[in-house]
Amino acid sequence: MDIQEFYPNLDEKRILRSHTGVEARIFNSWKQEGILWEESKVKQGSEKREWEYLNVFEALWLLVVVELRKLNLNLDTIKSVRDFLKQVNDPRLEIEKLTEEEFQKNVVEKFPAGILEQHGGTITKKAYLEIHPKTIEKDNGYFINNMGIMLYGILIEKTSPSLIIELNNKNSNYDMAIAMNCHSNSKFKKDLFDFYTKKFSESIFVNLSILPIVEKLFEREDFEKHKLYYGLYTKQENQLLESIRDNECTEVKIIKHKSGDITINFSEQNDITGVKAKELRKLLGLKKYDKVEVTFRNENHMVIKNTQKQILKK
Repeated sequence: MDIQEFYPNLDEKRILRSHTGVEARIFNSWKQEGILWEESKVKQGSEKREWEYLNVFEALWLLVVVELRKLNLNLDTIKSVRDFLKQVNDPRLEIEKLTEEEFQKNVVEKFPAGILEQHGGTITKKAYLEIHPKTIEKDNGYFINNMGIMLYGILIEKTSPSLIIELNNKNSNYDMAIAMNCHSNSKFKKDLFDFYTKKFSESIFVNLSILPIVEKLFEREDFEKHKLYYGLYTKQENQLLESIRDNECTEVKIIKHKSGDITINFSEQNDITGVKAKELRKLLGLKKYDKVEVTFRNENHMVIKNTQKQILKK
């Protein structure tokens, strides 16, 4: 699956480096060491410093590098991880493994509202494979590389992908793979169980969970203004966050169905920018809710429904 179908603007550079929380000194050091997502020539100190703008993939990679450095992985290994995440895979292969029932349940039902409308309200596996490109265009690599696949898993499939980095003792190189944890498909779950059983019994490896790293982007208030443009927030979700910043809300109730409801009261100033606001930004951005009920200080109410869960039918 191609995340570009759902979030077509993710590759546009609008995010300031500072909005990732990575300091300029560290960023410039990584640039010199050649471990940024896109390598660029280092300008001389006498030249005028320019603002560094990133797209979502580049910003996410910076946060991945932060975690890799915490694990004391060397620069060559980090470059190898980057090269692996930039590898382009054919998403058709995974779709072809599914039965029609699995395709409808695990793929079609997760389409955001509006996508199916383009195909008359429904689409079969055969029809999808016919319209899906059989060749991969290089200029679309951002969306269908391994990084794009993990983002698709988080934002669309609601999985929790991990980057597996395995040390090969024979030649001191690292083998890498992506594990799509928490998948709803029973066959994927069984394959993942077998995969982990083999890894645990035979290998020394690092399991880097990507979901908490993506969550950090949503928790940051200074990144918030970009999310509406990228399609990561709906207009209603963005309106809610603006109302909270303006101290117009008294209570936000988040209906989460299986995992239980959450009620957030905004009574203190530090609630607006503190832990409660971070949790709300994360829940809205990752669409971890069925609906949100908002109570304003003027006693008006607003209900936001998770449109990503709506299925359009004739």
